Amino acid sequence: MSDMHEPQERSYGVIPYRIGTRGIELLMVRQVNGNHWTFPKGHAEEGETVEQTMVRELYEETGISEIELQEEPVFEERYTFEREGVFVDKLVVYRLGKTLNDESHYHDTTGEILERLWGTPEELLQLSLFPEKRALLEEVQKYVCTDVR
Repeated sequence: MSDMHEPQERSYGVIPYRIGTRGIELLMVRQVNGNHWTFPKGHAEEGETVEQTMVRELYEETGISEIELQEEPVFEERYTFEREGVFVDKLVVYRLGKTLNDESHYHDTTGEILERLWGTPEELLQLSLFPEKRALLEEVQKYVCTDVR
């Protein structure tokens, strides 16, 4: 797929992270639809800003309500998927977010999430990931290993 055209669909998400005893850990969720690992994301609702969408989707899929959303860097993921026999080009825009609340409150209000997993970038790369997600995670890994404190 060429990056020269406008995507047919857009979503916005957060790449949640925390600094633990093992260093930087990221949170991924496994979605019911497609049974695949991803970062929390979703579509904007009418009147929402990109940031409001990111924060709302994070809360709905994980219960994380306190997040320090970073302005930069912005990560993009492009892929094509099939919906009802039609191929859809999609762009997902992510920003890093440092979690500030207790993880024991995690929940999914959408029914879209099978499980959540905190792990170092190296651990998460061992999951079965789509190629686009693997490339995104590798890009995030390069950034967090050098620039996040």
